[in-house]
Amino acid sequence: MCLIGFCGVASAASPWDGSWFYDAQHSIQPDVLQLSLAPDGTWTLFDGFWEVPFVADGKLHRRGSSADESRASQPDPKTLVIVTGVHGRASDTTTLSLSADGKTLMSKRQHAAWNGKESQDSTTYSRTTEGHSFQGTWKAVPEAKSPDTDGAQPEIKRVNQPPSWVIWTDTDGTMTWFIPNTGETLRGKADSKLQPIQGPLYDGEFFAWKQTSPTRLEFTAFIDGNPVEYAVETISPDGQTFTDTLWAPGHEDTKAISVFQRQP
Repeated sequence: MCLIGFCGVASAASPWDGSWFYDAQHSIQPDVLQLSLAPDGTWTLFDGFWEVPFVADGKLHRRGSSADESRASQPDPKTLVIVTGVHGRASDTTTLSLSADGKTLMSKRQHAAWNGKESQDSTTYSRTTEGHSFQGTWKAVPEAKSPDTDGAQPEIKRVNQPPSWVIWTDTDGTMTWFIPNTGETLRGKADSKLQPIQGPLYDGEFFAWKQTSPTRLEFTAFIDGNPVEYAVETISPDGQTFTDTLWAPGHEDTKAISVFQRQP
């Protein structure tokens, strides 16, 4: 294997090595949304994956020394618009619309991928805590699903779709995690030492990981020395399934479970 300049180094056999494709059918994503407002005017949006701090003043704000940026505004009491991205380039625009009675929240997201492709999605949430403002905890309203007529499991679509991860391990135990969708690379050993994520998008973010068994890794992501994300990666006994369990500090009860299948 030879990717992004890491050539000429022999690869060691590892259960992690290979190309891994996202399996939406077997993944479980959080269905909660939390919004809080601090006395200094800083909002925190937790979308089930990570916390996003923002200030609804229309100005660009950067998250510490990382490349993460946000620009938010509140055009009226029932609307919040949050634009996030890195290096001055917007990747997501989320519009939150509060119902007149304050019991329902509509989230509409426009996503601009780094390969130029655009997509959009929307989710309706119902309030699970007291209140009438944006602040509080919200739970997604399940969408109606079409009945499965034949009971067959849908196949993982790989047509014109790159893998989510390409992983390989050098003979000295150094692992390389490459993200084809963004061109980012994380490289290092499972020795709990901080390693920067490298590539065109992110800077100022570091990861450390350790291996607790041949098929289990534990990751922590840091910004300015503070943990912002935890993850546990496991490989199935047959070596064909890679499961990522991710959560944010303080939200141990809300975890995102992403499943990936190895390319045959």
